[in-house]
Amino acid sequence: EISLFELELARGAKTIPATRENLMGIINSPSHNQAIAEGRAAKGTPKYEKVKSGLPGAIIHAKQIKDGKRCEANVEEESDFVGIDFDHLKEQGVVDIKEYFVKHILPVKDEIRLVWAYITYSGNGIRLVVRRPSNAGIEETQKWVAFKIKLKHDAKCKDKARLFFLPGMEDILFMDEEALFGE
Repeated sequence: EISLFELELARGAKTIPATRENLMGIINSPSHNQAIAEGRAAKGTPKYEKVKSGLPGAIIHAKQIKDGKRCEANVEEESDFVGIDFDHLKEQGVVDIKEYFVKHILPVKDEIRLVWAYITYSGNGIRLVVRRPSNAGIEETQKWVAFKIKLKHDAKCKDKARLFFLPGMEDILFMDEEALFGE
């Protein structure tokens, strides 16, 4: 099975390939979903940040990381995917994330090359994973997608070794498994 990006199961742990089995195993894990629920329930407390720091994540922009140690210098090969965070959506006028997704993102999913979309750990944002055009970099792709869906993205999430926390199963809005896993 081919890995299209890397996963980090715990902060500082050695990365592993993001195969279908590894990724879906985490997302479907009762303990992972319970941790997300408990963290969200503790929002505004130290427990919220503690839970967040223990969540596994995907290094969407990296296809291969030297020695499995996540840092910019160790990214040996960039992936074909770009992760884009849209945080604080209520401040951008989005009342219902799922409704906004259906009305404004799904209609352009093919144009923006969407492969995966989910509600972020905070419950107040959305993360999109798109296939990067061959002639575009990470930052350029993020800006273009943000323009197309009319939302302001988190411009800090452009480094090749960026960790994107994984969602629980109920937070997934869209997943094109064929595009993600090459099936």
